[in-house]
Amino acid sequence: MTPSRIRLHVILAWIVVILLTSIPYIYGFHISPKHYHFLGFTYNIDDACVYLSWMRQARDGHFFIHNLFTAEPQRFLPFNLLFLAMGLFSRMTSLSPALTFHIWRIALIFAVLLGIARICRILNKDDLAPIVIWLAALSSGLGWLLRLGSSINRPIDLWQPEAITFLSAYLNPLFLAGIALMLWTFGGLLCSVKENRLIPAIGAGISLFLLANIHTYDLIVVGLTWTAYTIYLLVVSRTEGWQAIKSGIVAAVVASPMIAYQVFLYIHEPVYWLRAQTPAESPAIWFYLIGYGFVLVFAVAGAVKAIRSKDRTAIFLMIWVLVGLSAIYLPFSQQRKLIMGTHVPLCILAATVLVPIIARVRAVRPNLAWAAILILLMPSNLLFLANDASLLQQNMTAPNFPAALSDDQATVLNWLSQKATPYDVILAPPDLALFIPALAGKRVYYGHWSETPDYSDKINEWFGFADIHTSISERAEFLRAAKITLVVQNLQTGRVGDREIGGPLSRDIARVVFRAGDLAVYRVSER
Repeated sequence: MTPSRIRLHVILAWIVVILLTSIPYIYGFHISPKHYHFLGFTYNIDDACVYLSWMRQARDGHFFIHNLFTAEPQRFLPFNLLFLAMGLFSRMTSLSPALTFHIWRIALIFAVLLGIARICRILNKDDLAPIVIWLAALSSGLGWLLRLGSSINRPIDLWQPEAITFLSAYLNPLFLAGIALMLWTFGGLLCSVKENRLIPAIGAGISLFLLANIHTYDLIVVGLTWTAYTIYLLVVSRTEGWQAIKSGIVAAVVASPMIAYQVFLYIHEPVYWLRAQTPAESPAIWFYLIGYGFVLVFAVAGAVKAIRSKDRTAIFLMIWVLVGLSAIYLPFSQQRKLIMGTHVPLCILAATVLVPIIARVRAVRPNLAWAAILILLMPSNLLFLANDASLLQQNMTAPNFPAALSDDQATVLNWLSQKATPYDVILAPPDLALFIPALAGKRVYYGHWSETPDYSDKINEWFGFADIHTSISERAEFLRAAKITLVVQNLQTGRVGDREIGGPLSRDIARVVFRAGDLAVYRVSER
């Protein structure tokens, strides 16, 4: 397969994925009610707000990132080179952070597909590259057919974007950057062993440096995979094994400053540590197996074929898959994030079996056969898009946050952006608190389930504060203890569960400084 033909497949797959993943966003804009503003996000709108907060800070000229979803003090601050670049891009082009987010998402889809083509070339599997590109771009599992379980205990192709390349392409430039950097790291290391040179290992180290900063968790899978593959090479070929050791050391040395900084933050910054400790457990292994479906079945067949033929490059892919499916059960708080990238080696292994099978079926034109296979592997992805579109009709997203904000909410956010100071701590209802750091760039008392330490306790404190039966003295004591300076309050009361919340605040504790419809912004009295 010529490089130009492979590039053609990369471009075609890129266009198809862009078109498919754009449908819910276009639909959301189309159906947004009058006097409402569609925010441009669907399934993971809560995490998108975190990324917008980082981008907004970079756009405003900040290198380090403050966690604006908490009022906890922060001494040592992280930075993220991806969102720094996105924020600067937004500033230079005057494009909104939301639009910038999607432009970079689209660009990073191309980077992932290009990385897949590159690693196929390094693994001497150029003939498989077009099929691998299409499989990785569009395939999913059998979740659409076997809709078992609930919450996280159900097929991962129905809910876990990290696990499926298409869903990462649909939702998240961060995931795409992580996959691309894993591919470029492994590509450089493999090239170093293949060519018996250390220069490619330096390139791998640069990719690893960026990966350590942008999506640190992936270092675990990369490190374990390369260690296991090095041990295998030492057994079968001492020369290649020693080259793998040297390549790994060079890459690790190049990446070590960033790894050290991330470890320093983890050890010395409590807010950063608490964020990393947020539980993200993995479901039972069966839900991963179902979630990869026929791709996994053919990948297993490809692994058997590789073992019989002693194909060393395919052995590397097997090790990557086994590490990915094992690491998700390590005693680590962010377990399920470690599945990132595993879909790619599964697709390459599956292609090693599918390509020869299709070549032998002379009664069917190969292109039609491949089209049929892709159609068979796509339904879970299409179901995912359809579910999001259905929620958009109700102005909702999967995390139970609105997809569009009202004119009044947008007006309040704009006022906070202009008038609130970096020292203010804002208390707001949950459906607005999430958006204040992202769209106004200001600090909230609570706002995000993972970014806010003790989120469940703090949201319960808001419920207690907003309850109409809470006394003035209790409200005043809470505001003073929590060091809250601004309160966004709905002046109309409403029932949430067994609580009646809302209504105006007493002048004894706060005064109205801005109002938009039924929403009022109060400045807490300094006493």
